[in-house]
Amino acid sequence: MPELQTSTASVPLAELAAAADDLRAALVWALEQEYPEPALRLTGSLWWFWYLHGEYAEGRRWIESALERAGGIESPARARTLLGAARLCFLQCDYPGAEQLLAQASELARRMGESRVLAAALQFSGSIARERGQYDEAMRLHGESLELWRE
Repeated sequence: MPELQTSTASVPLAELAAAADDLRAALVWALEQEYPEPALRLTGSLWWFWYLHGEYAEGRRWIESALERAGGIESPARARTLLGAARLCFLQCDYPGAEQLLAQASELARRMGESRVLAAALQFSGSIARERGQYDEAMRLHGESLELWRE
């Protein structure tokens, strides 16, 4: 499944919404597998869907299950899932939870060379700093994010 983004023309979000029960069944199946990677791949892609449809709590439940199942596995899918979890926390104004998850996502993204995940994590971290009135820190984080996006 491709990573969902607003610019992903090949993934019709309305069709995904119509297939929500099938997505839930796929997530249940993925969480039952011996290896956690299928669940991480799904949640690492679907967090955008939950974000765009305002299903923050449901998304967080699925993501938390996938991360719990995965333990400390290191993979690009885990980095994307951590990023998604942080974004959903941010949208629910759970800034401490978001910061913790962003730190994990950033650290893993740096180790794995996942520059897009790192750029997004820095961007979200900057947004939290802005919300807290830490404008210098927000500018620094957004600037670092912008440099990575440009690369």
